[in-house]
Amino acid sequence: MELSSVEVDGIELTYRTAGEAGLLVVVLLHALGQDSSDWNVVVEALAPAHRVYALDLRGHGGSSQPGAYSLELMRSDVLGFLHALDLDGACLIGHSVGGAVAYLVAAAEPRRVRRLVLEEPAPPLPATPSRDMPPRPDGTLCFDWRVVEAITKQRNVPDPAWWDDLRHITARTLVIAGGPDSHFPQDQLEGLADRIPDASYLTIDAGYDVHTTRPEAFLAALLPFLRRKAIVHCKQLSCQRGGRSRTDSLVTASSRPAGAWSAARPRRSEGESADPPAATRAEPANTTRQKPLDEDARHSWRLQPRSAHDRARSVQRHPPHRRRSVGTARGQRGLDSAAVEGTEKVPDSL
Repeated sequence: MELSSVEVDGIELTYRTAGEAGLLVVVLLHALGQDSSDWNVVVEALAPAHRVYALDLRGHGGSSQPGAYSLELMRSDVLGFLHALDLDGACLIGHSVGGAVAYLVAAAEPRRVRRLVLEEPAPPLPATPSRDMPPRPDGTLCFDWRVVEAITKQRNVPDPAWWDDLRHITARTLVIAGGPDSHFPQDQLEGLADRIPDASYLTIDAGYDVHTTRPEAFLAALLPFLRRKAIVHCKQLSCQRGGRSRTDSLVTASSRPAGAWSAARPRRSEGESADPPAATRAEPANTTRQKPLDEDARHSWRLQPRSAHDRARSVQRHPPHRRRSVGTARGQRGLDSAAVEGTEKVPDSL
């Protein structure tokens, strides 16, 4: 990968590039306490068919450490980065705090984002209980510790507008959750997906750090999502909502991975509560699991309504909320610190 930098409003942002110019653009945003090298495996898989930009957020990696940090400033940095490199219609992929920055960008300037992938995104909801400031690790860090202090405070009391602004996102979105081993409340991630107009929700039992802990399963979900039109036949369905016509696609590919399950359901109807989800909620009882995913298999996905009645309700009321779960691996928590090139990375456990 080639290392470059660009100045945005006085902040130098370093980034790595891979893939040929002119291909579909993908921009990767890392988690708190990481840097662009955290995406190396994903970049290698994307580069043959995509122009990839892996960015160091302010205070991380080779980017500037100005001492002023917030999710809004990171959002402005990424928007400035997209403007400076003239990247319109990019596929934006973010992990944890990088996921939060990604959905803020997609809500602020929808035309800039063609696809949105949120891996274990930090939910825009107050932390319950409130997060304590973690102790600073020993040794040399690959990021400015002050960014942890600033983001921890902001995560405890996020701007309420962030939740409401999710409805402004127009990009087709995939939310990837890590299952019960994640430290993020999974019902909050599902509620976040519900709030985005055109979102799919997928659980991969890997814990918080899905793309590192189970890269094969992560890529098996990501790559078809980015090139969906090329690998599946989509049936366009039109429905009326509030006097406006909208279309959505039901994937009708011929097979799905063993171990995957789906429970498509209608979105929230008009008049139902749009309040953020409670901190905890039991998983739906009407889902089933098949045998574990064969990691070496290469399959396409199939999404099915639970019944003909659910299908009719989905078409009449809202596009279906696509939900899948992959694999049964437990205990593979991606929460351990990693030493890279003499510096210490601290995973985003906030």
